[in-house]
Amino acid sequence: MTLWNFPNFSTRAIFGILSWWFSLAAQAPVMFPDACTAEFIRHISADSIQKHILNLSRANRHYSRVSFTPGNQWAAEYIHRYFSRLPGFSRVEYDTFYVSFVSSPYDTIPLVNIVATFPGVQNTSHYLVLGGHYDATANQDPEYHWETEWSQAMAPGSDDNASGIAALLEIARVMTLHQEHQPHWITMKFIAFGAEERHPVYDDFNHFGSRRFVWNAFNRGDSILGALILDMIGYNDTDTVHVGIVANQASVELGRTAVQAKHRYQIGIHTDTEPFPEGRYSDHASFWIYGYKAVLFIENAPPWQDNPPWYRTNPYYHQNDDTPDKIRLVQVQRVARLALATALELCRKEVTRLQAPIAPHSPTDDLRLSAFPNPFNAYTRITFFVGKPSRIRIQIFDLQGKTIDTLYQGLVKAGDHTIVWDGTDRFGRRVVSGIYICTLQTPTSISAYKLLQIR
Repeated sequence: MTLWNFPNFSTRAIFGILSWWFSLAAQAPVMFPDACTAEFIRHISADSIQKHILNLSRANRHYSRVSFTPGNQWAAEYIHRYFSRLPGFSRVEYDTFYVSFVSSPYDTIPLVNIVATFPGVQNTSHYLVLGGHYDATANQDPEYHWETEWSQAMAPGSDDNASGIAALLEIARVMTLHQEHQPHWITMKFIAFGAEERHPVYDDFNHFGSRRFVWNAFNRGDSILGALILDMIGYNDTDTVHVGIVANQASVELGRTAVQAKHRYQIGIHTDTEPFPEGRYSDHASFWIYGYKAVLFIENAPPWQDNPPWYRTNPYYHQNDDTPDKIRLVQVQRVARLALATALELCRKEVTRLQAPIAPHSPTDDLRLSAFPNPFNAYTRITFFVGKPSRIRIQIFDLQGKTIDTLYQGLVKAGDHTIVWDGTDRFGRRVVSGIYICTLQTPTSISAYKLLQIR
């Protein structure tokens, strides 16, 4: 047994050392890394990521993952097989959907999301999403007349979005193969979304797979802690490693957690900081429509703009030259580490919140939203409640995520309020019959409600 011999410091010396230490601590936030999380992110492998990018880019020698092509179907099967081989997932499933308004035979051809559930000890309807899309496009390639040649075109999509799916698969591998070190706090769903890209068959609409998933989650009343979406994270021809973080006002805390995680775990990547850019160009936007928090990790926000000195515009965006040799593996590896660290930090914060006692009679950001009549014809009266004086925004969206109208934006007092929507858009035109989403948003919270317009 070894006895440690401590130097015989005087009280004044000890006080001086402590004063110096505390003065340093006051200059920066304390960022003590969690040993479990640090061990997890250390296992993120560039070699594993590279293999997935190569396999998805080749797509069983189809070299395309455009929706309604054999390569797209092969990619879905590849992702499903990989998730199914990993231990720890309680369920791996195809979430099948159809685009019903397109012409035959495409209205009967199934499209799929692949959903793998990693269960926690909490309620499984309360979960965190990690996701990205697996389809690809080359609709900006000048070699193709995309409207007619999409089914024969090469669209390897190595960056957009084999890079994001490769990171997602690698995060899943690390989570499941090292689960003995993981306290199963919160359920996580790993989702590869189909039909994210615009496509001639469905009139250039997009984000079908994520809208399908979130729509079902919303109807079930699922409580989604947040969604971390990985899309197009592999290209950067500068000497830096950078990732954009896209967040709306209600999702700022997710982005803030990512920035904190990069410092806490010294990931070695530059990121956007507050105020985060707010764009709707990937699957995160589907979560926003239905009132869920979500952030997008993307190589730059947006990737068609320069951001010196961190990023130069990607010249291979949506072209057949988006190939594996353009991928910077260290970039994908570090974004994967950042996403994993962010996910685990969010779970840790959520467990702390769930275990904390609730202070009685304290003002909150609780929001309540309802409408009557619903379904409606001429108008509906929207009633909402805010727990404290807040700056709010009330908007109407269609199911494609398009803003129909902003009904109110400004300050309101705490309590109940009412506003009327007469079924018109912001130009005063009557909307068609169908389902619309009303959202109530404050700087820290968001709530959504489904409306049915009947003519």
